[in-house]
Amino acid sequence: MHLLRNLGETTQLLILLETSLRHHAVQRTIADALGMTVQGVSEYLRAMERDGLVQVVDGEYRPTIEGVRVLHERFRGLRDFVDRASKGLSIIDVTAASRRTPAGSPPREVARSERLEKGRTSASPSWRGSSP
Repeated sequence: MHLLRNLGETTQLLILLETSLRHHAVQRTIADALGMTVQGVSEYLRAMERDGLVQVVDGEYRPTIEGVRVLHERFRGLRDFVDRASKGLSIIDVTAASRRTPAGSPPREVARSERLEKGRTSASPSWRGSSP
């Protein structure tokens, strides 16, 4: 997917999205929203204005009709790519684990429930087999 490999196109897409969703009268607010420098935003906006993707309307940066078309086209392409790529992925929601037991004791299976919380995976018992 070209968009994911091309930082310039990705940044243009983010600027088009940001100016579509929020009102920006100054470049600083766009820069802050995207984690960019004002100088970087200024350079992109200048090029995007020259290419007919953005314009200043009533003192605010807004995408042009062409800019909105490009935004939708690129999002469709990105969605299609994600759909194709994710078909080959396996996602495990629940798995069983066995726990070590003292020597001489039979193993005991423990089903665990896993969840992602604050970027960390945690597991907790959700069912226990019968005790020996």
